[in-house]
Order: sequence, then structure tokens, then C-alpha cells
Amino acid sequence: MLPLRACYIASGVPPPAPLLQSITSMIAFLRNVRLGDGSLARFHGTGRVDADLIATLESIAPRKTEAQLDIGPTGFARLERGAAILVVDCAPPAPACGTSTAASLAFEMTIDGARLVSNAGWPRRDDPALRAMARATSSHSTLTLAASSSSEPDRRLGWTGASPLSGPAFVRALVVEQDGGVELTGEHDGYVARHGLLHKRRLLL
Repeated sequence: MLPLRACYIASGVPPPAPLLQSITSMIAFLRNVRLGDGSLARFHGTGRVDADLIATLESIAPRKTEAQLDIGPTGFARLERGAAILVVDCAPPAPACGTSTAASLAFEMTIDGARLVSNAGWPRRDDPALRAMARATSSHSTLTLAASSSSEPDRRLGWTGASPLSGPAFVRALVVEQDGGVELTGEHDGYVARHGLLHKRRLLL
């Protein structure tokens, strides 16, 4: 879409508003989930990403869309202070998506451009067993109870294949800035039905 925008501009034709709006929203999302090492946070089907490609997009993208220290419409929160960056999944998995993961309240973290906390990410091999493992809560930096996941797959298909997940009824999170720091508090009920426990998490930079 960015080269298409460039073609419109080079031809002296105003780019259509829907094209510009799409570019703005997608670039804002990429900036919100980009970590200090230049790659993207590993959630919901994302694996290792070419940091050079993301840097190229950054270089030609409009500069008015900046990363926000808040929870965006896609459910990811970005916390940043000094050299530390965190990206936190603050939403249930997309129920109809075959690559969604049981990662509610999981996070990834970089400091000075180095990964300190990471999720497993999506495997490059087309292996159903590896992909099933990548979708489980245990492959993410969040609480796992009794070797179970906070979201469960369609029981007719199991974890293998592209089965959708049924996740927590709610995932709530709030980001506040205070005293020079930034704090996220969150909770989800993905374990209430099976274990009678509410998962709460507090992250403070």
C-alpha cells in the first residue's frame, strides 16, 4: 500500500482517503507491537520477522502515526520507559482465527534492543504438532495452571489443525502513568470455570 500511495503522489493524483486511512491504522499497529530489537512481538501467528523489512516500512511510512502508551483497538498494550519496552496481550484470542493463541496477559520485553522476555512464536516449519504447542499458554510469558491453557480449542478438532479457540469471557486491563512510571493492571477469567481462580497481573516500569 505504501508504494501505491507513492505512485498516486508521483502522478499528481491525491491518494484515496480509504487507502490513507488503512496505511495510517496499519503503521500505527506495527509501531505499537514493535520491540526494541526492531522485530515484532510474537503473538497470534507471528514468528521471527525480518527486522530490516520492518525498518524499511518505518523509513517510508508517514511519521504522524506514533506508538501509543495505551491499549489500542486490537487489544495490545505498549509500555515504554527509558530503554525498556513491553508489549502485552490484553484481549481474548480471536475466536474464528486458526492461528490465535492462548496468550491473554502474556508479554514480551526488550531492554537496550535485546530481548529479555519472549514468547515461543510461530514455528517456520509447517508442523501441526509444533503449531499446536505454539498456541498453548505454556509457550507464552503468562500464568499456566495445571498444565492447561487459558483458552481451549474446538473440542472436535483439538489443538492440531486450524481450530478456533474459546477464550476467557473477559480480559480487562488498564494502563496508567504515575510518578514517572507506567503501570498495567489486568485480569482474565480463563481459569475460573476449571480451577475457580481469577488471573490478575501487574506490570510496572
